[in-house]
Amino acid sequence: MHLARTLFASFLLVSAAVLPLTAQVDRATLNGTVTDASGAVIPGARIVLVAPATGLNRETKASSTGDYNITGLPIGTYNITFSHAGFDAVEIQGLTLSVGQVRTLDAHMAVGSVTSQIEVRAPAIELNRTSAEIGGVIGSQQVRSIPLNGRNWADLMLLVPGAIDAGSGVAAISTTSVSPGARR
Repeated sequence: MHLARTLFASFLLVSAAVLPLTAQVDRATLNGTVTDASGAVIPGARIVLVAPATGLNRETKASSTGDYNITGLPIGTYNITFSHAGFDAVEIQGLTLSVGQVRTLDAHMAVGSVTSQIEVRAPAIELNRTSAEIGGVIGSQQVRSIPLNGRNWADLMLLVPGAIDAGSGVAAISTTSVSPGARR
C-alpha cells in the first residue's frame, strides 16, 4: 500500500509540473475556409500571410475542401490575402493574433473578371544619330526570288525603305507637253 501511495504522489507531482507547460505557448494558429459568394468552397486558393513589422511571410493553399491551417505563427499583427484565378482577391489588414490563440477566419471571394496580359517584345531599332544614311541588306535568297525587270541589280535599291534612285538618269515620270494649236 505504501508503494501505491508513493507512485500516486509521484504521478501527481509530475502531472502538476507538466500541465502548466502546455499553456506556455507563444504561438498562434490561423485557420478557416475559402468560399465563393454562393458558399461553394474554392480548393487551391492561395493564402499569403505577411507581418509588416517583422517581414515574416507565410504562404499556403486551401485544401480540396477549401480549408486552410497555418500553425506556429508568432504573435503580432498580420495582413492576409486570399486569391484564386477567376475571383477578386480579398485582403484583410491589421489581423492581430495573440498568445495561444486559434483564430478562425473564413474568406468569401467574389467572382471577378479574368484578365490577361499580352507582352510584345521586339528588338530595339538602332538609330544612327550622326548620319541620315539609310541602308539595308538584301540576301542572296531574296535576290534569286525577286522578279527583276531586265535583271538590273540597281533595281534592288528600290527595295530598301526610303531609298531613291537618283543616279540612273531615267526619269521616274514621263511627261508629254501638249501645245495649243498643235495637231496630232
